Amino acid sequence: MLGEPLINITESAGVVPRINYSNVVCIVAPFKDSSFVFKSYKNIQTAIIEQKTTDEDAVGYRYLQILSENNNIKDVILCNLTTGENEYDYSLTDEKLANIFEELKDVHFNILAIPYELTPNQLTMYKVFRDNEFKKMNAFGLNTYIEPTLEKIQSISVEFADGGIYKVITTPISKNLYNYSLSESVIYHTAVTAGHNENVSETYFILDGVSGEITKEKYSEEVYNAIINNGSLAVGYRDKVNGIVQIINSNTPSMNDLKIERVYHLIINEVRRLIEDTIGKDNSRSLTYPGLIGTLISIKNKYVGLGYITDLNYTLNKIGQDKAQLTLKVNEDDIIGKFDVSISLEINEE
Repeated sequence: MLGEPLINITESAGVVPRINYSNVVCIVAPFKDSSFVFKSYKNIQTAIIEQKTTDEDAVGYRYLQILSENNNIKDVILCNLTTGENEYDYSLTDEKLANIFEELKDVHFNILAIPYELTPNQLTMYKVFRDNEFKKMNAFGLNTYIEPTLEKIQSISVEFADGGIYKVITTPISKNLYNYSLSESVIYHTAVTAGHNENVSETYFILDGVSGEITKEKYSEEVYNAIINNGSLAVGYRDKVNGIVQIINSNTPSMNDLKIERVYHLIINEVRRLIEDTIGKDNSRSLTYPGLIGTLISIKNKYVGLGYITDLNYTLNKIGQDKAQLTLKVNEDDIIGKFDVSISLEINEE
């Protein structure tokens, strides 16, 4: 997997606090009023209490309820589509999406859930936003849905061949006698992913209590095969007699398994955070070459020890007065992913 993340440290004075950045979900949806565009919560239950509404068009409240069914999810970020004052507008527009991406610049989260079928232009807007953030070593993935056709499936696969999408939902689920919409199914699948560690594959992952339509039965053989072969998500039976449903293939449009994408992103984000911790928010402390190498060794030891990766090799070359070229090779279950990282830093020679 190739990329060129670029990090520039230009923040206000102070020491970077240690904050939980694991499995933080950001939801784009309309909420009960237009009082905010961006809001973060350290506890999803607080978000549910504050965003409670009887307005069925403000579907963000329902999405929070679905997400909270996974007890492992705590941190959540809300990006609000609701605009207007006396009469609310709940729609997703290009202008609203652009404003949200502006709000999310330099914000650290793991999964961006946009439970809409995005237009080609909106997908491109997301890609530009994601690529710019990735260059700053801010790595995350999108969960969304499509009503699949060959053209849509293949177009997403081509546009996001270098990464940026975790899940493209194609098939609505049912659970506890409730039929989820495709939008709600995006949130359900987001909860599944955010509920476990990054190094867990979802290929053949059993969806507890889920029933409903099966991808192979819902679409033509041609469309089904395109879903499987281009990194969109299909569900099928593990046990048809007992109605046990599983994810068929958790490949992403980059054709990496979801867990490989998430572990890559975990390593990138960890490098960024440790560099920020080392130099301080105002870049007041020097980062030395030995210090950066020490950071990489600590990351390697941590994630090899946890079993997320089997090895992390790196080379560090000075390519300018204040710029270093860092090449990382991540070995995960004997699958080697290489990505180049250009870091713009003040590096002390001593």
